[in-house]
Amino acid sequence: MLEGVRVAQVQVWVSKSPRRWRIRATPEVHPGPDRKPGSPARFDMALTSDSIRTLSLHTLEGVRAVQVRVIFTLPRQFGTYSQVLAYIEWFTPFREPDPSSGLRQVSHSTRQLHRNAAVIR
Repeated sequence: MLEGVRVAQVQVWVSKSPRRWRIRATPEVHPGPDRKPGSPARFDMALTSDSIRTLSLHTLEGVRAVQVRVIFTLPRQFGTYSQVLAYIEWFTPFREPDPSSGLRQVSHSTRQLHRNAAVIR
């Protein structure tokens, strides 16, 4: 595990009762001598919203899909900011449902041919 990286449980309210879901961002672990078998990298997807109100309306308006790449806190030399941060890659807004499957499609959001990314709290 990377030094200074912590995995945090994030509170998400989908209904009237709070639930805790775990979001993971872990690098690939290669197998080696006297080690457990390797494991693949895991970069969980999550939904973000521009406000709590949007989540309570049960609509996808204002909601975006992101892929969490790193979860971290800032070292002490950067001050007393103690909130957990996440480096994420954005996906495009949800498109209209596909006629044959009924599923909404997204793709990686890009800027100048690079994936659109941000640090969020």
